[in-house]
Amino acid sequence: MSCDGSYSTLSEEKEFFLPGWVKTADLTFSACPIPWRYHTAMQLEGVPFWGSKAIYGGGGFTADLGYFMEQAKNVIRDLQSYNWIDKYTRAVFVELTVFNAQTNLFSSVTYLVEFTGTGAATARLRVDTFRLYHHVGSLTAAVAACEFIVVVIVIVLSYATCRKIYKKGRAFFKNCWNVLDVAQITLCFSAVGLYVTRIANTKWTLHKLQENPFAFISFHYAIKADELNTYVIASIVFIATLKFLQLLSFNRHIAVLGYTISEAGKSLLPLGIEALIVMFAFNIFAYVVFGNKVEGMADFITTFETTLAMTLGKAYFIDLSHADRILGPLFFSMFVLTMQFFLLNMFMAILMDTYSDVNTEIDGNFGEFEMAGVLLSYLKSLFGSGSEFQAGDEIWRKTEGEGREQLAKEKSVKENCELLKQKRKLLSKKIKALYKLDRDVGKSELDFAELWSSHCTSGEIERDKSFHQFLSAYLCHRVKVSFDLSIEDDYA
Repeated sequence: MSCDGSYSTLSEEKEFFLPGWVKTADLTFSACPIPWRYHTAMQLEGVPFWGSKAIYGGGGFTADLGYFMEQAKNVIRDLQSYNWIDKYTRAVFVELTVFNAQTNLFSSVTYLVEFTGTGAATARLRVDTFRLYHHVGSLTAAVAACEFIVVVIVIVLSYATCRKIYKKGRAFFKNCWNVLDVAQITLCFSAVGLYVTRIANTKWTLHKLQENPFAFISFHYAIKADELNTYVIASIVFIATLKFLQLLSFNRHIAVLGYTISEAGKSLLPLGIEALIVMFAFNIFAYVVFGNKVEGMADFITTFETTLAMTLGKAYFIDLSHADRILGPLFFSMFVLTMQFFLLNMFMAILMDTYSDVNTEIDGNFGEFEMAGVLLSYLKSLFGSGSEFQAGDEIWRKTEGEGREQLAKEKSVKENCELLKQKRKLLSKKIKALYKLDRDVGKSELDFAELWSSHCTSGEIERDKSFHQFLSAYLCHRVKVSFDLSIEDDYA
């Protein structure tokens, strides 16, 4: 058995040949047939492709199979007779593009067969479905209007964020939510740029296809632009959904969860480093021992993915047992015991201990939690049992002994808001009355002190009897007197 080298971009053949891979010194570009002529990725309008064995640059030797089946069979027969695919071939790409006019969908099909230096072969199929014609149909105006609104919103948010950065400077980036805002705006501009690039590539590709519909036209640039745009939009939606937690932070349970993660980070960092080291140790052992026997451990990256799946609960016990009767079950048992029953349980123990501490420390009567209660009551009134939301009910509901101050359940939101305004005015009156009472009491005490001082210095009364008579006269002939502030409410 003969063995040849594996594929790499440095060892890739880029010369011109005659049929049968014959090399001559005076061979020119025009004299070389197309299937034996190397084309760069720029000439083929190709992009790098990540296979299971290697990453391919997008260039190579190509053969156009034509538009009809008989023509394709003749081309394949000629290539086979001249041994176009030989022992030095490391990858064969079969590409075709189809279009469904009724659904307005393009599909680019790529079938890849990879060869190793020992003669083994693996196949891989990839189908990319995308939509090139966006502004077609009855909703064209609505789609265009939505795109315009999105661009306007992005511009407005960018202006507002730039103003905040200008005012706060570096302090703006100390808040992680502000960093997420900047990242989201940057991704929005990237999405707009990729969208324009995709439209330009689409028009250019379709123009070439209309010029020669019988030739193979590559859609790789349009596909990659559409794929990158999808990734960017997914990232924008992810950040927007993540920012929704900022609104949910008014809820006590969400706040406790956030504080738990932040407090447990210091304890989880050493445990995470320990788990990573242990994971690397198991991966190295699995790759060395089972790399040539188990498909999921053919290379180190695949081995890491396999062990991660084992950590999440996927079992490879049978595959490892078939690979080695002793080391396979032993490795599986040690890995499961170490990762799942030890490290993961320690991870959960730290989280639960921190959660219990934070849950006891945090105060459930924070102002933001009360605000969350008001919003939740309003949402329940919209989507719940049909009972109307009582504005301010969450503020007054905890007040004991003031049943007459409870808002009427049968009143609407607007009426309850007016009642809250009246309550505020009434409270202002009570505060003014308290201030007036304080001044009156102070003035009365001062007058009493002056009068008592004058009586004591004059020596006209006896200590006990005269003092009692004086207090009775001063306090309207009542020995026991208490002051009470009472303001009648006109609230019904």
